[in-house]
Amino acid sequence: MKLANSSQAIVAVARAVVQTVAESEPSGAPGGPMYLAFTAHGITLEAFQNLMDGLCRAELLRRDGDCYRATSRGRLFAASVKGTEV
Repeated sequence: MKLANSSQAIVAVARAVVQTVAESEPSGAPGGPMYLAFTAHGITLEAFQNLMDGLCRAELLRRDGDCYRATSRGRLFAASVKGTEV
């Protein structure tokens, strides 16, 4: 998939993260392993934290200790990405 600009890239990454977290239910997705996966692509801790904080502010995810969980809004977003219904 070719992305036209950096905004599209950010949305694509956000969708992938929310979808992954939604699929991890009911246990949630631990932040450490997710961050480790991002480091393989040169993402800094600060950038990762900014991404996750933004997804939480958008109410797509919520943080529960070190785990992230999809909100109902996030599950709907993830389902729309997959083209399925919740």
